[in-house]
Amino acid sequence: MRIITLVVYIVIGLFVAWFASNNFGRVPMWLPGGYEANWPLAVYLIAAMLLGALPLSLMHSISRWRWKRRVKKLEAQLTDHGTSPSYGSGPHDSGRLDPPPVTEPRSAFTSS
Repeated sequence: MRIITLVVYIVIGLFVAWFASNNFGRVPMWLPGGYEANWPLAVYLIAAMLLGALPLSLMHSISRWRWKRRVKKLEAQLTDHGTSPSYGSGPHDSGRLDPPPVTEPRSAFTSS
């Protein structure tokens, strides 16, 4: 999965580099207060991408923080109950349950 992500980032980076090299002319942008910014179009493009990624990265960081806090809380509860948080163990590992007896299947076409 990481290789796919890396390839996507490389393709996006190449596209941005190609776009920036072909559109390097200065573009005026009027700002509030009567100011004018006269920068290359690539600067506006990169700034817009970074501003667009900021809310998503903040949401991702908050989500990871919540999950880490929740996992620590659940591990602390397990430790308080005297069980160690061993990963991969299920709820029925402590006591062995016998499987149900095997019976021969009955056919629907024969009468008993």
